[in-house]
Amino acid sequence: MGNKYNTCVLLFTVMDGSDEYLVDDPSENDIGDDDNPPAKRVKKPTNNASNINKRFQTRWLSESIFKGWLKAVRNDFHAAQCVACKCIIKGGRSEILKHSSREKHKKAVRDVQTSVPIDKSFAALQENTEKVHEDNVKKAEISIAAYFAEHNTSFLSCDHLVKVIKNAAKDSKIIEDVKLGRTKCCAIVKNVIAKTETEDLVKDLQQTVFSVMIDESTDISNDKNMCILVRYVSPSSRKLITTLLEIVRLDSHDCSAESLWQAFKKCLDEKKIPITNIVGFASDNASTMTGIRNSFWTRLKAECPWAVLLACICHSSAIISRDACSALPSFVEDVLKGIATYMNKSPKRCAQLKDFQVKFYIKGRSFFY
Repeated sequence: MGNKYNTCVLLFTVMDGSDEYLVDDPSENDIGDDDNPPAKRVKKPTNNASNINKRFQTRWLSESIFKGWLKAVRNDFHAAQCVACKCIIKGGRSEILKHSSREKHKKAVRDVQTSVPIDKSFAALQENTEKVHEDNVKKAEISIAAYFAEHNTSFLSCDHLVKVIKNAAKDSKIIEDVKLGRTKCCAIVKNVIAKTETEDLVKDLQQTVFSVMIDESTDISNDKNMCILVRYVSPSSRKLITTLLEIVRLDSHDCSAESLWQAFKKCLDEKKIPITNIVGFASDNASTMTGIRNSFWTRLKAECPWAVLLACICHSSAIISRDACSALPSFVEDVLKGIATYMNKSPKRCAQLKDFQVKFYIKGRSFFY
């Protein structure tokens, strides 16, 4: 029969598992029951009951497959957060494992593992900056100490010099942090600069030929010392260098040629410098050093037959001058010595000599006054 019905929607909840359905009633334009088709069931999308029942477990964070990239979501116990992909994963363990098997996730995890956290980056940068500053302060202290050693300046003035530099450069953080007194300056020269320079010198002498210049003398404390200088071409700078190798303390009871030779040889052996690298020898003309029978030179010649002897030019010049003057009349030398003695330490006589030189247009000689 054709009855008219008001349009309505009847909602039936059909509990078939976890599904909900909408059931549509016939519209008001439909006439009769016979012409009215049966009501259709329309499925209503809902949350999966299995996902709703799955909760995030805190113990998963300690597992190796999840460590480093999995994180819990605040106020949502049914989801997890992937820190690497920056996304939310709905579901339980199986959904998380499925997400972790994707190539996009694996690449993101590798990027996170190789990247440095920003806090650690800043900490490392700050630590590196402090280390660079400390190194710069040390370089400044070593440079000042090297100045004292190079110019043979007294270490007593180090305290005052550092204060002057700090007052002159107040805006320099490096100079402000320099702490250098005479004791520290002396220690830097002895234990840092001298040691480093000696090590570099020994490395050069071990791989190149060189000449030695030796002289023994007595210092102010009446101790005998032997000074050893070396001259060589630097393998690195290709420059001719003359520098001190060592000052050897001698036994004052015995300063014979054999004693000098043994002290010299011991010095080279301790530094592992081959004695066969010596190609030249220079010294004064003392018989102990350059004698033709029993001297330092004869022992060196036996070890290095190719070595060349160069006697002291100043000493040789003095001997030549002495022999040349012996051929002149003695009064010539006496007159020259007498003039110098007459003028010495007498301002009046020097002034008279100067007036004499001015009148006769003679250029003054400073050694007279």
